[in-house]
Amino acid sequence: MNIRFAQTEFVIGEGGTISVGITYMVIGVGTLISPILARRFGRDTPRGTQFMVVIAFVQIFVGCLCLAFSVDFVTFLLANLIRSGGSSITQVYSGLVLQQLVPNEFRGRVFSFELLFQTLANCGASLFAGAVTDYAGWTLRQADLVAGISAGIFLPCWVLYFWLSKKQMLEAYQRAANN
Repeated sequence: MNIRFAQTEFVIGEGGTISVGITYMVIGVGTLISPILARRFGRDTPRGTQFMVVIAFVQIFVGCLCLAFSVDFVTFLLANLIRSGGSSITQVYSGLVLQQLVPNEFRGRVFSFELLFQTLANCGASLFAGAVTDYAGWTLRQADLVAGISAGIFLPCWVLYFWLSKKQMLEAYQRAANN
């Protein structure tokens, strides 16, 4: 999607090559800096971890919505910075949550399934975006809007999960601290 945006709407350089490079540079910065900032402000507490995952889903939601309504290249880049940062935090912190909750003897299997589902979700999202823009006649902005709405749907699911598993999370962190 970012490549299509850069090649069709925010074209800099021949065929948008410079705008694609700038876009992926900004995505890389968001991916790098957001988990570092999350670590700084979230701390290694159960509430901090949970709060950072919620913040990450908010970032994805806001970033995708801003992408859908971006009117210029700077807004597009800022939206990508926010969205990519949220994606990076969810990846890092979901692994942290699993590491704290899953007993040692099951971690390898659980992490392999996490990687499997993450890969399938990424492929499914790419397939969906390509199919709706190539065959269903959706615009790039409509596909980004649906992505934002999807993140908005998962946000309350995570909040509910964390709220319901608060006791289990606290016990898991205590076990990890004692090891």
